[in-house]
Amino acid sequence: MERHYRTYPKVNLGLHILGKRADGYHDLETVFVKVKNNTYFDELIFESSIDQPEIIVKGWEENLATEDNLCYKAFCQIKPFLPDPNLSFKLTIDKKIQTGAGLGGGSADAGVALQAFNELFNLNLSLEQLRQLGANLGSDVPFFLWEKDTAYAKGRGIELEKYELDLSGYDIMIYYTRVNSYTQEAYAGLDLNALPKRESLKDLLREPISAWKDLIFNDFEPSLFRKYPQIAEKKQRIYDEGAVYASMTGSGSACFGIFKQE
Repeated sequence: MERHYRTYPKVNLGLHILGKRADGYHDLETVFVKVKNNTYFDELIFESSIDQPEIIVKGWEENLATEDNLCYKAFCQIKPFLPDPNLSFKLTIDKKIQTGAGLGGGSADAGVALQAFNELFNLNLSLEQLRQLGANLGSDVPFFLWEKDTAYAKGRGIELEKYELDLSGYDIMIYYTRVNSYTQEAYAGLDLNALPKRESLKDLLREPISAWKDLIFNDFEPSLFRKYPQIAEKKQRIYDEGAVYASMTGSGSACFGIFKQE
């Protein structure tokens, strides 16, 4: 039986890098927000199988090898729980979320893959168990297994807390750039000693949205804007179009704007 899923991108409302950890990761804080609309999403169709895993991708990443796909890696996390080691899957992905853009498209697909395998093979794993497996795949994955569309994240991004944010009356619009920015590259460009100390995003985001332009920052922007000035230009154009707030999301390169609804 086929199972159909739709995944949506996330944006980061603020991203503060707080320091480097002993395990090589960085401590950070951010607020994740899923952007649900009819433009930016991936569609995934899962089927159970007893053959070798097969992943067919249309759109972005169509040439990615199966073993490099995060959905295959999600299956590897699930495999120890399978009642029959011969069970496998076929997956077709119609991918519209740009990769290398800081939108969490691959992480969103991996999160829904864990859910899909749990349902497809009747494993009865809890959401908390799935989030723990997701953390092995990437720091954004647990958020895509979160019950709400917003969350405050800390640590390396996998420690999630409920965070209520009222964006009624506003639309979030995503803007792609022609740049592929990768997380490792973004971290390599950071000067941790130059990062300012700020109030917690939990408090800053309680201020009116009209004040966010001068309060809410993504610490990856300065170094990536120097390297890729077209990202900075895109952010400025979003403000020129009337956004009340604009930012690069995650480690880039996509930007987003928050617009007051007419």
